[in-house]
Amino acid sequence: MSKHVFWTVAIGMLLAHLALATAMPPMPDELYYWCWAKELQFSYYDHPPATAYLIWASTAIFGDTLLAVRLPACLCMFGVVLMMGQIARPHWPLVLLPLTPLCLFGGILMTPDAPLVCAWMAYLMWLTELHHRLDADEAGADWQLWTLGGIALGLGILSKYTMGLAGLTAAASLVTARPWRQWLGGFLLHGVVAFVVSLPILLYNIQTDFAPLRYQWEHTMEVAEPSIRFLPEYVGGQVLLVGWLPFTLTLWLLWNWRMLSADPRLRACLWMFVAPSLFFLYKAARDRIELNWPVPCYLAFAPLAAHWFEQMANRPVLRWLGFSSFTIPIVATGVIAWHLVNPIGFLPPEKDRLHVCSSWTTMAQQIDATMKATDPGAPVYTSTYQNVSYLRFAGVNAHQALGLSRPSHFTHNPLPMHEQEYFYFVDHHPRDFSGFSPPRLLARFPLLTRGQEVATFSLFRYDRLSSSRAH
Repeated sequence: MSKHVFWTVAIGMLLAHLALATAMPPMPDELYYWCWAKELQFSYYDHPPATAYLIWASTAIFGDTLLAVRLPACLCMFGVVLMMGQIARPHWPLVLLPLTPLCLFGGILMTPDAPLVCAWMAYLMWLTELHHRLDADEAGADWQLWTLGGIALGLGILSKYTMGLAGLTAAASLVTARPWRQWLGGFLLHGVVAFVVSLPILLYNIQTDFAPLRYQWEHTMEVAEPSIRFLPEYVGGQVLLVGWLPFTLTLWLLWNWRMLSADPRLRACLWMFVAPSLFFLYKAARDRIELNWPVPCYLAFAPLAAHWFEQMANRPVLRWLGFSSFTIPIVATGVIAWHLVNPIGFLPPEKDRLHVCSSWTTMAQQIDATMKATDPGAPVYTSTYQNVSYLRFAGVNAHQALGLSRPSHFTHNPLPMHEQEYFYFVDHHPRDFSGFSPPRLLARFPLLTRGQEVATFSLFRYDRLSSSRAH
């Protein structure tokens, strides 16, 4: 593929992402991170702060629109494609990637994965260059290169804790490739730089008694009852996202490990794909894990797949099987695109996540209009961080009520309910709050999805009881 064609594909994908960014309804987590951007901190309870910083910068320039929220994700994916073009040879298999749901639809979502994959790709580029330098010069790489690697690693950790796997994998790749005297000092320097770049996370955890790190450890590593029953769900989800080639080609990569490792570019990609992906496969064989966790692994897989297609030039059957692995994700992309425009009838409205999110956006705007007409600026509590996020994006002074769902950023900086003279509450049904009067129903808001009411939310008012009545 010529540079002209490659740039045409990359820019075309960017334009497609920008168009989709305005067409797809906002996901609750995206609006949750937008709420973070309104309260900049060193870090946050759920994830590191890079997502909030990027959204803050974009919305400061372009305003609080959905496109502005998603613009950093689109640019991150554009950067990933450009960097991928530097290490994947040949380029032409990369044309298939934008047709997968992971790239086309996942590429517009402004979540911690957006800056993570950009930093991971930059770190992969750095690692390939490092292996080239070490192979060519026994004196090792210079301090500038080690510093760049530390910056990429630190920025990745500022995006998502998963980036720590990249640092461990890089160390393993060096241990097996070169004598430790050639790289240990530089690797320690790169680790110090990464630590300094990601220092805001440590400062925040010190302030919060390490509650975020404890939460992430429990969420990621602890398993109540290990079970293999979740493995088919994980494998099926990955096949829908990117096809089956990453699973089937892993065996070929392991069998030809020694040969592939002779090329420093492929050596770095081997480690950055195989080691983390096997870790996630192990995790999926013990517990249910989120389908987006192994996404960074596929960045290193793309150059390996491109090399495999080139090696199979004289074996058309195997090449055809390789291409056929993209059939399922490409069909899935077409189905999702069709569903956005013309909803699929057999999918029940309450299970239709895309259109439920659109319905939530509309309902939040209706609640905001009601509050502006009733009591502008008054505190409105609700049960989950997702509900708070939609309401705040619509303009409601929303807060998460403590104890009704899992903790979040909102519960770590709460507006105490018990200190209010009165407040409003939005949920499916009323709750009893100690010290406050029985709820007074003000309005009902149906959550209409594809013309069908899938849920009903109500707006209640609570007033503080007098001291005599409270006792």
